[in-house]
Amino acid sequence: MKFLSKSRNANTVNFLCFFIVILITTVSLSSCSSIYYSIAIERNDKSDVVKSSSREESSEDEKNIFLKNKKWFLSQPYTTLQITSNDGLKLKGYWLPHFDENGNTSKNTVILVHGYSGSAFTMGPFAKTYFEDFGFNVLMPDARGHGSSEGDYIGFGWPDRFDILDWTNEVTKLIGDDCDIVLHGISMGGATVLMVSGEALPSQIKCIVEDCGYTSVWDELRFQMIHFRNIKNPDPILERTSEYTKRKVGYGFKEASALEQVKKATVPILFIHGGADSFVPTEMVYELYDACPTTKELFVVDGAEHGRSCVVAEEEYIDKVKNFIRREGLIPRPALAVF
Repeated sequence: MKFLSKSRNANTVNFLCFFIVILITTVSLSSCSSIYYSIAIERNDKSDVVKSSSREESSEDEKNIFLKNKKWFLSQPYTTLQITSNDGLKLKGYWLPHFDENGNTSKNTVILVHGYSGSAFTMGPFAKTYFEDFGFNVLMPDARGHGSSEGDYIGFGWPDRFDILDWTNEVTKLIGDDCDIVLHGISMGGATVLMVSGEALPSQIKCIVEDCGYTSVWDELRFQMIHFRNIKNPDPILERTSEYTKRKVGYGFKEASALEQVKKATVPILFIHGGADSFVPTEMVYELYDACPTTKELFVVDGAEHGRSCVVAEEEYIDKVKNFIRREGLIPRPALAVF
């Protein structure tokens, strides 16, 4: 009987120890998920996050290009627009119409979608090219949780896909149902426009240009945690943070998949990526490209880090984009000289 009593006591102690370990692990993971949500998802200053996740600083020349093109846009007669998202957020966007020599507004529009922790004005260089070289109207929205738009979290493109469709409707209200629209996004914006591609698109969206977007939020955050946070097995933390994010703001990391969305795409897509991208690994663009069932093109720029393809190969980048959207009939071919 004494032996049985000791055995029961030992089993009780072992169970309590096991329970305590599980409890500590659960509390620890819950704490980590809350912390990681604050770091990656919650709206706050992300400058330290972006800096710690990048192996290369922007050069002074690149910073000057950005500032120059931001000043260019701010000097234009743009209008600030506002829409309300399907979940009640007030979102801001900046509209720059292009007029022909007769004062008519162009029927071609690009919606430029910026990246993580950025704002509409970071798309200044693209705006200038589309406006001056292509003759397009330009709409640059601030994503939810960014710039002047409302929102206390970052959607990584998943809830944002519906925001972009709402902005598309706004463009048709401005210039008519007979307009043509290109979606062009970079980084998180690239993933966003790919997430849009899998939805039922209005007829006005003719094609998509994505630059250095990721396959899914799960894949991108996992890559970041392994390569920049030195966490060998981030899955438990990511699982709990994804659950926490789902409860708090309505989306999980695995469901937010550009890869699954692009499998349902119905419009042509130009995929662009830097060949030396260490932020969103270059391998992701090959997965995305292979999964796309529509007319598609792939442009990988050798030696280009994240988001810098347009700087490393500027002329070729512009030509690729111009020829791609020209094939969709959005830019007239230059008239042949008659001798």
